Amino acid sequence: MKAALAVSIVLLFCFSVAFSQARPLDRTADARRLLAETPHRVTMTVEMRETADSPWEPYSSQTKEVSGDRWHLVQETGLKLELIGIGDLTYQKMPNGSWQVRAKENGYTGPTVTQVSGTGFGSTYEKKEGTKTVVVSREYSKIQLPSDGSVVEMDRKTREWFDDSGRLTRAETEHFNFERKRFQRVTEVYEYDPAIKIEAPTN
Repeated sequence: MKAALAVSIVLLFCFSVAFSQARPLDRTADARRLLAETPHRVTMTVEMRETADSPWEPYSSQTKEVSGDRWHLVQETGLKLELIGIGDLTYQKMPNGSWQVRAKENGYTGPTVTQVSGTGFGSTYEKKEGTKTVVVSREYSKIQLPSDGSVVEMDRKTREWFDDSGRLTRAETEHFNFERKRFQRVTEVYEYDPAIKIEAPTN
């Protein structure tokens, strides 16, 4: 009887943990679907630092407007560029101010990493900050570096802010960037704007 009771308690605890993680994950999934259906603007900034105790320093920033299958991206710092996407076509603004159709790319071919294990959540929970709901998660996985084949552990921390209507308004992600050999923080701020209209450029 005691053994059965112990098993029941363990199962109840596991169910409670799984349910508590499912709710914030459902909130995130619903917000991402809403984001894809709504014209919006996202400002993304990337910061880097040498050690976990060093101050964050600006690395790059960009603004992207999205409306359906159309988008307009302007990268202000780092590699400066302006792109417009209309369906399968991508236009790039040239230094002389003209626009050219950008050649279709087969994906990123630079340095990358390979995941060698499934991703697990060390913790996922919700909390309130004023009128906003914040989903906090910590994600662990193992990746293999192409430079020397070594396997390292990835520790990614993510915080997402949602307004009272369930819309995603802000997201912050921190992890160690093994390509840059520095700690990285990416911040995204979302604005919802039904007036966003994106047209193909004319030279």
